[in-house]
Amino acid sequence: MLLDVPASLDALLSLLRPCFTQPTFHMFRLWQPKRRHFPKDTCDPERPSKPVLARQMVDLLATRLTDRTIHVVGDAAYATSASRGLSARVTMTSRLRANAALYAPAPPRTGKRGRPATWGKRLASLAQIATAPT
Repeated sequence: MLLDVPASLDALLSLLRPCFTQPTFHMFRLWQPKRRHFPKDTCDPERPSKPVLARQMVDLLATRLTDRTIHVVGDAAYATSASRGLSARVTMTSRLRANAALYAPAPPRTGKRGRPATWGKRLASLAQIATAPT
């Protein structure tokens, strides 16, 4: 799934092309100015969140750098639904809450009536995974 990417982001990527000769590329900051007429509690529908901006940048990098594996590292704020469905060449590493519930990917559609399953089988807790022998 490729999201719409602003032209300025595409121009920035072309300027930074020489930086991609190094094994890593760091995105230190994803920022867009806030519009003042929105209260603090509500989201601005024309300004995507930082995880969505990061996903757009990763998708753009993945389309441009077809011969490379991309490793994305972010804090807990980036562990959102925006990182679902990344290509096989992109890995995402982020911090999880200690009580996070982990699930296997959703099973394929059965063709029967009713709502399809959105989650797969529940996996072990993080504490159980950490203490289990490899």
